[in-house]
This record gives sequence, C-alpha cells and structure tokens, in this order.
Amino acid sequence: MQEYHLKRLHGEDAPENYEFQFKTLKGREGWALTNLSFFPDSGRTMASVINITERKQAEAEGARLQNEIQQSQKMESLGLLTGGIAHE
Repeated sequence: MQEYHLKRLHGEDAPENYEFQFKTLKGREGWALTNLSFFPDSGRTMASVINITERKQAEAEGARLQNEIQQSQKMESLGLLTGGIAHE
C-alpha cells in the first residue's frame, strides 16, 4: 500500500481497489479488499479494509462445484455415446 501511496504522490497511476491475502498472528489465513481514496491537496490517502475471506471461500467452492458438474456432464455424454455404439 505504501508503494501505491508514493505513486499517487508522484502523479502516477495506482489501483484504488485491490485484494490481498493476509495471515493473522495466530496463523489463520484470509483475504481482504482495500479501497483507497487519495486527497491530492493534503497528499494523504484514506483506506478502508474489508475482510472478504468468506466470499473468496464461497467463490472457490462454487468453482469446485462447477468443475464437478462439467466432469459429470462429460461422463454422461460419454455414457450416452458408448451406449449408442453398443446398440448398433
């Protein structure tokens, strides 16, 4: 974040929103979303940080389930194809 702040101070482009992984002192891993607002008159940046760990876990689970559905559809198609060939 400090790197982005320095870029903004020098008039360079830097992202206003970004996600990053973090690890707590107890070793728990998670994800955060940072939103930044730069105030050029003062050279200050205001940041808000939101824990999005649950959202990221839900996205990963959705992707896993989608993959399982695709694999199941492939197997079903293969079964239909081989069943059709066996009847000929």
